[in-house]
Amino acid sequence: MRKQFEIYHINAFTKNPFEGNAAAVMFGDELSEYQMQLIANQTNYSETAFLCSSKKADHNLRWFTPCVEVDLCGHATIASLHFLSEKKAIKDGTNLTFETKSGVLNCSISKNEYSMQMPVFNVSELGKLKNDLISAYNIPADIIDEDTPILTLSNNYVFIKIKSYYKLVSYKPKIDTENYFIKKFPDLSLYTTETIEEESSSHQRFFAPGYGITEDPVTGSAAAFLALVLLKAGIVSEKTIRKSITIEQGDHLGKKGRVKVSFNPEKKNLEIKGNAVTFLKGSIFI
Repeated sequence: MRKQFEIYHINAFTKNPFEGNAAAVMFGDELSEYQMQLIANQTNYSETAFLCSSKKADHNLRWFTPCVEVDLCGHATIASLHFLSEKKAIKDGTNLTFETKSGVLNCSISKNEYSMQMPVFNVSELGKLKNDLISAYNIPADIIDEDTPILTLSNNYVFIKIKSYYKLVSYKPKIDTENYFIKKFPDLSLYTTETIEEESSSHQRFFAPGYGITEDPVTGSAAAFLALVLLKAGIVSEKTIRKSITIEQGDHLGKKGRVKVSFNPEKKNLEIKGNAVTFLKGSIFI
């Protein structure tokens, strides 16, 4: 007799069920790691999240792309918070913790907006490897803003500033996933300060070919880390980022999403906020 498991399709960083970034979310205590990976491959979302029991936090949260388990995922965490809210496991004003491969993360829900603490990484210039990376990702040299250094985080996320929104969305990724520099730097953000909405600080596109994701529609982790990059590059002020900035993503894909990011440098407190909406509820049978 096969077992039945409930699974939700939730779009994060939007209130529109046809926009944002989709994640599948379900409880995972009765599943093996092998089964989790099979389910993630079958759902074929950029990430599928599994909520499991934890002795260190309120839940153990695991994220799987169609081909591998990952250490961090912002949109699937926001989706998981919405899932727990839909299941009446949390209510407005709740603070809770998730045990993850990136440590124990603090999260909350307030006025139907979900927030998630993000790990903080050091930001530095990419240096002599930049030309190899640009070549590996086939980025045309004439779209890159040469006045802003290419920056990388200590977790190997790379951030390249593009001259304009038009040039940003004109880029068509042609990526060899076996390339050494793609494997070394599997997470790439291309961003511009030319935005669609006046109140936004940046518009970005995010690519993670090393994890089977050619382009991610709206990326919570990349938005958080982009905020650190914007601060390091002097594009946003410390005063502004302490309050909140908004990162745009996904519009050219028809998956518009908005991520709010705030950062307190003294407390090393980096936080993202966003909405989420349930698109589909169903069952899988294993």
